[in-house]
Amino acid sequence: MEVGEHERRELSDRLENAPRRPFEVSNRLQNTKQGRGTLSKRSESLARRRFVFSERLENAKQRRGALSNRSESLARRHFVFSERLENAKRRRGTLSIRSEKTKRRCRTRFELCR
Repeated sequence: MEVGEHERRELSDRLENAPRRPFEVSNRLQNTKQGRGTLSKRSESLARRRFVFSERLENAKQRRGALSNRSESLARRHFVFSERLENAKRRRGTLSIRSEKTKRRCRTRFELCR
């Protein structure tokens, strides 16, 4: 089956405009949900898991001395995201002691990045 020129152009446009990584999509979605106040417990725990993973990866890179500017900017973005998540939880009254500890750890890491 031959793909027409119009379809090919449409596909390439869609691919160009597509987010580069799945977590870019989920971050955008999460920010939207947060703005609407419809962020679920499950997506909060997924965000936490992703944050912990990136923190471990970053610590490993720091030990190896392979931390790039890009991963520093990602760390900053994660910091901003987790700040917003904490604020949303505080407003809802669902902020746990554990997340307070995470926030403190995150803040010190952010200070190191700057």
